[in-house]
Amino acid sequence: MRPWPEKARRRREGATMPRVDLTAKLARDSQPGPKDTILFDKALSGFGLRIHPSGRKVWIVQARIEGRSRRIVIARFGEMQLAEARRRARDMLDRIRKGGNPAEDIRREKETPSFRAFAGEYLRRSDPHWKPSGRESVRVYLKARILPAFGTMPLDRIGPEDVAAWFDAASKNKPGAANRALEILRAMMFR
Repeated sequence: MRPWPEKARRRREGATMPRVDLTAKLARDSQPGPKDTILFDKALSGFGLRIHPSGRKVWIVQARIEGRSRRIVIARFGEMQLAEARRRARDMLDRIRKGGNPAEDIRREKETPSFRAFAGEYLRRSDPHWKPSGRESVRVYLKARILPAFGTMPLDRIGPEDVAAWFDAASKNKPGAANRALEILRAMMFR
């Protein structure tokens, strides 16, 4: 007899992975056990809530990608509601069915710098070329107008429609400041 069935049996006995009607109340009230527990959703195959012995909970998708079973973390339990996690899981499962790899997309997204990191690098490289007054002006507009809107966004996710929506909203209160902030943003993105 080969050794792998025994190892698989031991692994199965230690982990509990029931299929349940996953609700927000059940997710909130579920308690950790001595080992990882995964509550898989009956409504959406492959979607579940993983509960670590430490009490940490994460929304996951489990699917076969490139011939191997993979578990992909969608988000932490407190950071995302059940409906949003289920919607994201459905999107991920659709991508997987079409031959995509959401785990690779997530890794690539983590490698892409945020706009805040890009802005810091832009300032570091541009500072020596500016007068002190211009340097301070750019820093003020960045801090007050641009970073609150785009700071956490990955750089490759900022599109013309995002900039247009931000500019329209900013122009309603202070059109002159919005114009200057747009000039700075344009200079940052296209130089």
